[in-house]
Amino acid sequence: MSIIFYEISVYAGILQENITGKFNSFQSFIFQINNLTSAIFPLLIYTFIYITTQIFFIFFNIDKEKASLSKIISVALLPVIVFSLVYLVVLIHFVKNIDGPMPQELKNLKLISSFTFNDFKNIGYLFWGLFYLILIVEIKSKFELSILKSLIINLTPTSIVSILIQII
Repeated sequence: MSIIFYEISVYAGILQENITGKFNSFQSFIFQINNLTSAIFPLLIYTFIYITTQIFFIFFNIDKEKASLSKIISVALLPVIVFSLVYLVVLIHFVKNIDGPMPQELKNLKLISSFTFNDFKNIGYLFWGLFYLILIVEIKSKFELSILKSLIINLTPTSIVSILIQII
């Protein structure tokens, strides 16, 4: 997953360079940092979900030996991996077939068929929602929890981080 995120970042940088013109050395340096950050991002997501779930297991006094949390998280991430791979293939195809100047407004630019960047962003949200749905259902069933406890365990940490990002 890290390689996919890294490659998406690389091709997004190439696309950005096609729009704004050749990067100077500082911009290239910043994009390299962005590429590395993108590669680390999946590991951070996995670690965040794992640690916060373990904290809630302690808080709710849940027996952690019933199932493998690592396996549950990994299975839940499969839809995100599939979407990211499809997005990468579409982005590579788009970047390699650019002919002529690029418009400044990318969100409405058609990537493939009638799908725009904005459409892919929204489809990505659906796949992340599917990740959380799988995570909630799997933790509920494997650890024999109520749906409410599973929702609290899985959605509270992400909600707190989202709220903090909005405040900052």
